[in-house]
Amino acid sequence: LKPGGTFLIVNAANGRNIRSLERADEIEGITLYAGDALEEMLRSAGFKTVEIDDDAKKDRLCVKAKAPV
Repeated sequence: LKPGGTFLIVNAANGRNIRSLERADEIEGITLYAGDALEEMLRSAGFKTVEIDDDAKKDRLCVKAKAPV
């Protein structure tokens, strides 16, 4: 990722909804992460700006992170 570039995660499950967790159990090797866990991972990887859109009602998650310049 270039300096100042944007990293985007869009997921149809937010890692907290029981239905999505049950579906994930059916797919070998899949791991669902909640927004706060993804934010922690991105910050520890050096991303400074992390925005989380976690729509619990619709069970989706969008995470946008900016790489440092």
